[in-house]
Amino acid sequence: MIEVIILTLFAYLLGSIPTAYILGNQFFGKDIRKLGNGNVGTVNAWHEFGWRTGIMVLILDMAKGAMVMALILVLGVT
Repeated sequence: MIEVIILTLFAYLLGSIPTAYILGNQFFGKDIRKLGNGNVGTVNAWHEFGWRTGIMVLILDMAKGAMVMALILVLGVT
């Protein structure tokens, strides 16, 4: 039971990392929350920073979910 609680907390914290904001700020010096539709997501990053950044945001966001799923499988949590 404690594993489920810890994994849930880890998944929540990992999912709260705004990859589009971080990439936009680091590589372009811009706050994506103030650009386009204000959404911190793949489509807005694609529109505001270009397709390369959009794909990188998509890959990193998918990797966050895959990391949690891999931990669930490795630890055998059900």
